[in-house]
Amino acid sequence: MMAYVPGELKPFFGKKETVYGQTPTSSLDFLGMAVDAQFKHELHQTKDTWSESRFYAPKSCVLEQEEAAVQISARLLSPESGYDPIAGLIEGALGTAGGTSPLGRLPSYSMLVEITQGATQGLYLLNGGKVKSLTIDVPNQGARPLLQAEIWARHAEKVGAGRVVSGFQSLTLPAAPAVPNTYALQWKAPVTLISGATRTIYPQSWKLKIENNLSRQLGSLVGADGLTYACTQALFEGKGDISLEQVLYLEDLVFLDEMLANQAITSWSTAFAGKTLTLANGHYQLDSGAWPQFEQDVMQQTLKTMHTGATIA
Repeated sequence: MMAYVPGELKPFFGKKETVYGQTPTSSLDFLGMAVDAQFKHELHQTKDTWSESRFYAPKSCVLEQEEAAVQISARLLSPESGYDPIAGLIEGALGTAGGTSPLGRLPSYSMLVEITQGATQGLYLLNGGKVKSLTIDVPNQGARPLLQAEIWARHAEKVGAGRVVSGFQSLTLPAAPAVPNTYALQWKAPVTLISGATRTIYPQSWKLKIENNLSRQLGSLVGADGLTYACTQALFEGKGDISLEQVLYLEDLVFLDEMLANQAITSWSTAFAGKTLTLANGHYQLDSGAWPQFEQDVMQQTLKTMHTGATIA
């Protein structure tokens, strides 16, 4: 019986693309400490039963089109010279210039998923990657935020020995840079909420969800090897959705009164990764489960809000 060899998921590296779907040959950027990763490819495998057998005919089994995707969870590190935690997944979800651009266009990335199993190394490149959705989960004060992202891409392929990519693209990937020598990023800050008035609040936890509702334009593209690939031609940004859920102690009835009045929220902001995360122009999300439960005890309430813009600057 063979001995079990533990596997290891490597840090998450990638590079912002200048031209959609073309992997830059310049040095890679550290994007986060990967916690877990899972491919979410839809390859549209089809097959038929032909005349020679009751079972499917092996030569009928083909992959009709590739919809490459990966789901990843990652932790960020504290900022230091040459490393900005916001660059990467957060900028990928919000857009360039620290926030949503006028046309809502998102940057694209080439990203690497790397895992080792003993002496065996698996290195997989996704090009043309855009962040379809991103959740930033902060379970308590002082916690290390967990980023959970679903990334849609043009194409995925295994990188060969010597970090050589040959197939859809032809290039040699540079060596991965050193991981920043800094501690895990933590959230240690109050929140400033401006609605009917300006006040400081202390969420016990919060969770921010950014949904970009991407759509795929599929096409037939000729790769560097001369073969034709049925894969993603372009990714289009649909209607965006920014939502926040936070848990607070019920200290007064201000939030309840504002919810009943459908009070608009001017902004929600907090310090994050050495910058200020601001959610602007929002409302409370009001449904049957939005209201606090009153009881003879210390009470908490879960506030759910929706916003039309987010910036980190």
